[in-house]
Amino acid sequence: MKSIENIKTIVVDASTILAVLFCEPERDIIIALTRDCNLISPRSLPFEIGNAISSGFKKGNNRLSFKVGEQVIRSFMKMEIALENVDFERALEISYENNIGRPSRLSA
Repeated sequence: MKSIENIKTIVVDASTILAVLFCEPERDIIIALTRDCNLISPRSLPFEIGNAISSGFKKGNNRLSFKVGEQVIRSFMKMEIALENVDFERALEISYENNIGRPSRLSA
């Protein structure tokens, strides 16, 4: 983790990290936007990454070889991401207060 006080902190989720790890089209822009930033995520991130990789192994799916899955996990483990506890009650309040995750009146 970078220790300089004026460095921006960005919350990242599994979809962001997976886009980088699997070289999705948005990878370069994600890296550019997060360069020299402190990255934080909920403590569930490693489980979400592991789940995404294991779903690639599932029978009949064949999207991901074990070798590639192993390489992705190794790359993930090298990333500097602070894993934080989540205050779920406060997160719910913020979501409600900012109309996050609720359909707008126009979509009803």
